[in-house]
Amino acid sequence: MPFQAIEQQRMYQQIANQIAGLIHDGQFKSGDRLPPERDLAKEFGVSRNVVREAMVALELAGLIEVRIGAGTFVLLNRERGIKFAPLGQSDIGPGPFELLSARRVVEGEVAFIAAQTAADDQIANIREALMRMERDPVPYRISRNWDRIFHTRIAAATGNTVFVSLVDTMWKAMLDPMFETLSLHARLPEHHRMTVDDHRAILAGLESRDAAAARDAMQAHLLNVENVLSNADELASAGENETV
Repeated sequence: MPFQAIEQQRMYQQIANQIAGLIHDGQFKSGDRLPPERDLAKEFGVSRNVVREAMVALELAGLIEVRIGAGTFVLLNRERGIKFAPLGQSDIGPGPFELLSARRVVEGEVAFIAAQTAADDQIANIREALMRMERDPVPYRISRNWDRIFHTRIAAATGNTVFVSLVDTMWKAMLDPMFETLSLHARLPEHHRMTVDDHRAILAGLESRDAAAARDAMQAHLLNVENVLSNADELASAGENETV
């Protein structure tokens, strides 16, 4: 018999496809509320962050609806079979938490190197990007671009074009629907001030040429972002204290 290609999936996608299959088969019916994140995490033997990513994938596929403060519900949908298909079996890309973990490692070292190699005019350009974020009248929508420029200018200050490409590629991945949807649920715009303060600490390390301080500040910043996504507004765990 003909061989079939072996498809590999990320953990969150495997979980999303299992839940999608249960919805497709009618074990979770239209209007049903899904179990809380912590229960699903225990059932699947994974972290709540992985379950949260799976919920975002299901939401983007049109299978569920997240109602802040109420929980996660199966959508009323007569075309569930069609909606099941977009999840597919192939890799649909890294989840937000996987991406942030990689950024913490890569950009931490990038900041460490940049503190030692950045020219004065490059430091000034990084400072300009931070000032633009601080002045921005629409913190999230417009300053997001200056946030990206802040990080890519730090990479450029290393003098290594591979670092620039890596940082820019990871930033592009943060603009995909998975990350954007999770950011919306976590209300990241409300954390604009935290981001600005974190960037100030990174810049301080660069300006003082303290490589260790720049690395620590960068890693702390990206961990803060991860914590916001993990904890704010409990995406799929609303109603955990309720008896279902």
